[in-house]
Amino acid sequence: MDIETYDSSEKLNLSILFNLFLRNKKLLIAITTAGIVLSGIYSLLARKTWQGEFQMILKLPQNESISTEINLPFQNNSSTEFETNVEILKSRSLLLPVFENYKKEINKKIKYETTFEDWVKNNLEVNLKKGTKVIDIKYRDKNKELLLPVLKEISIAYQDYSKEISRKFYEDKIDFLSEYSNSVKLLNNDSDLILKLPNQDSILAEKIFQIKNQMLSLQRTYSANDEKIRSKKRQIDQLKIFVKNEVVNGINFEIIKQKALLRSVNRPWQFIKNPILLPEEVAPNKKTFVALGFLSGFLISCFMILLLERKKDLIYDIEDLQKYFSSSEFFVINPLIVDHSAQIFKLIVNKFLNSDVNKEISLIPLGDLKKNDLKRIAKDMNDIDKDINFVINDIYNSRLSNGQIIISQMGLISRKELSIFMDQLKLQGKPVPFIIVLNDSK
Repeated sequence: MDIETYDSSEKLNLSILFNLFLRNKKLLIAITTAGIVLSGIYSLLARKTWQGEFQMILKLPQNESISTEINLPFQNNSSTEFETNVEILKSRSLLLPVFENYKKEINKKIKYETTFEDWVKNNLEVNLKKGTKVIDIKYRDKNKELLLPVLKEISIAYQDYSKEISRKFYEDKIDFLSEYSNSVKLLNNDSDLILKLPNQDSILAEKIFQIKNQMLSLQRTYSANDEKIRSKKRQIDQLKIFVKNEVVNGINFEIIKQKALLRSVNRPWQFIKNPILLPEEVAPNKKTFVALGFLSGFLISCFMILLLERKKDLIYDIEDLQKYFSSSEFFVINPLIVDHSAQIFKLIVNKFLNSDVNKEISLIPLGDLKKNDLKRIAKDMNDIDKDINFVINDIYNSRLSNGQIIISQMGLISRKELSIFMDQLKLQGKPVPFIIVLNDSK
């Protein structure tokens, strides 16, 4: 199929579809309007949904170890930590008391059987704003009077949680440092592990290294029990003890510092927007409902139109009719345009005058045509020439006529009826030279 053929076929299909809906425009408009009206009424009668919201800065405690070489297993403020905390803010362990209080208040009016998970899923929204530490909390509810109290309870729960994670952070850090300090204290004073401890004086470490090299040089000359070697060994042990004590003191100082920070944990996460109730309801959205009503009404009407058209199976396209009468000559007239109709009738009458037919011609209606239209056509054709008598007949009675013309109108006969008509016409055995198709569109 070439491009031109495809384009013409596509235009033809669109034209058929357009005419189909145009013929049923009353049904289309009625059902679509009903959809708009019903959705509008529903949006007015449906219970309103209200929304409250607040914003907080998600500030996690930072890890400040005594040395970069000590690997402390605490938060590092990574994006994963922030995302984890956002999920915790929606968790049962944190919000179950709020839900239970809410459920208790609701049950005073109606029986409320929603689960905690459904309550969070349908009512609460907690999001971390991209590229920031700001958490955006939105809470929706149909009970306007309960919304702000619930929202405040949620904000208090979040504030308590923020203090709790800070407290736990410093407590865990103190416990870790205390255990680390004890493990350092348990090292033997002459252990070489002391030299591997972090946060030690590099000058002392260098001095110990130098003395050890001196002692190794002396061991080539003197025995291990020689006073010179023993003296160097005492110097090394004393410096190790000093290093060990310095590291322990540094850890203990850090413990004191962390305890001070623990005592100061009383500031929750900062609000940048306090809990508020939005002045307008957020649902139902009247414009959205009306749009959905229009769309659903339009689709339903289209479906019903297609269903009705399929059930009726009427012929609306003259090309479909021409397939059954391939040898007949078609004339399309508009009874409202008198001059045009008269010209067509004269042409048909003249063709019969020039033939040997003498002289009764049957006008056979195909479809449920109006009797007045048929009578007017017969009268107009008889007025042209009195030698030919045009009469309205059915197929059976027209067998005695000298000729026959079929008069039809699109949309008044189904394919099944046309098939029966064609069988009868075949049995009759007479040709149909002319077919007049009425088109009364203005």
